[in-house]
Amino acid sequence: MLLDQHFIVQLFLKPQMLVELTEPERSKVMVVLRKQKVLAKLAFLIFDKTFDEQLHEKPFSSDEHALQADKKLLPVNERPLPVNEKLLPANEKPLPVNEKPLPVNEKLLPVNEKPLPVNENPLLLDEKTIRHLKNALRVAEKQKEQVFLEANEISHILNLVSEFVVFLKGAAYSLNHSLAGQGRIYSDIDILVNKAQLIECEQTLALHGWFGEKISDYDQRYYRKWAHEIPPLAHMHRGTIIDVHHNIIPIVSNDAPSASALKNYIISNKDGIQTLSLPAQFVHSAVHLFRNEEYKTAFRDVLDLYFMLIEIGPNNLSDIIDVAEELGFKYEVGLALRALQNIFELSLPTPTIDLLLNKSTLRVAFDQFIFAKVLLPQHRLLHCDATPIRYFLATVRGHFIKMPLHLLTYHLLMKSGRGIIEKIFGEHIFTPKDVQSNDNLSPRK
Repeated sequence: MLLDQHFIVQLFLKPQMLVELTEPERSKVMVVLRKQKVLAKLAFLIFDKTFDEQLHEKPFSSDEHALQADKKLLPVNERPLPVNEKLLPANEKPLPVNEKPLPVNEKLLPVNEKPLPVNENPLLLDEKTIRHLKNALRVAEKQKEQVFLEANEISHILNLVSEFVVFLKGAAYSLNHSLAGQGRIYSDIDILVNKAQLIECEQTLALHGWFGEKISDYDQRYYRKWAHEIPPLAHMHRGTIIDVHHNIIPIVSNDAPSASALKNYIISNKDGIQTLSLPAQFVHSAVHLFRNEEYKTAFRDVLDLYFMLIEIGPNNLSDIIDVAEELGFKYEVGLALRALQNIFELSLPTPTIDLLLNKSTLRVAFDQFIFAKVLLPQHRLLHCDATPIRYFLATVRGHFIKMPLHLLTYHLLMKSGRGIIEKIFGEHIFTPKDVQSNDNLSPRK
């Protein structure tokens, strides 16, 4: 079977297609999905019974403003009934995740091992594939537990100094138990705080063990003056990384929404943990994806949007559009809906999407050319029909959107010039002297 980008997409609509592959082909798919950070998501679709139940709670309407009656976001009715699981031998248990040290960005809090709630009748798969899928799901579940622990601590210490502490993106999906959060993995935790209390938040986090990584003085100025976040902070003991935002896009882009506009969409769960509402999360995810310059794992973000759209429901597209209009991101939401329409063959209202794509015909055509391919999963083991020029254009486009041309030119000249000097004189040539002194005093491993 031809393993291409479209096969990987279809795998998330019809997981039973995995059965049609040979064992070597399945091994390749496991590698691709792990690299794209979506292996646990597929495992969730295969093992968890609740997905179809949650989907059927929101039947798809024939409303002309939503989706046509003859099509569905997820073709569940095309999936055959599951067959009995091919269990591992009784004396052979799946390898525990902690036998192999995790990368720094996947450090986990020690939690008690507990069996995952899995479907007793998943697809008939070979033992190696089952082990890969179950272990991927275990990693996702452990990260989810860690997020809940971190969220409680961060909220507790920052609520004293910030008007709001809002969890964004992957952490928010998990904290809300949303479909997008099932089988979701992430390398950091994103939070949004009030810019007026940003310094107090940073100082408070430092008192509780969160410290910034070593970066150059220029990068410090870049974050403080132009970006929408401060440099990443890592916990001194747990290694967990948080990104502290004061807006959802760079403030120099001239498109950044006001804090008051964002506050309108903050919700709290029963534990007092704050996130954005689901429609606002969809808008933020679209903004993050289509104003970015890095698309190596863009397919994970596409799946986030897809599952959020399922949960919101086709009859509630107006909720997403209302948020997009209020925050000024109709174009990004239009690109997101068009991408979902094309990638997953959804019956979304084309006239509505056309109205959202409120840029020039040339701009829309240019963006459609790029995103028709770069959002699909990419890996050397897959047959990919995207040309390198599209990825290059996507990178250039992302940089141009982030800041005005004169600032971008200055920034790129500074980064490239400093990079050349570091190659000649060493990587610490621009490191502040106090940081170098601290490094010299630190114990050697």
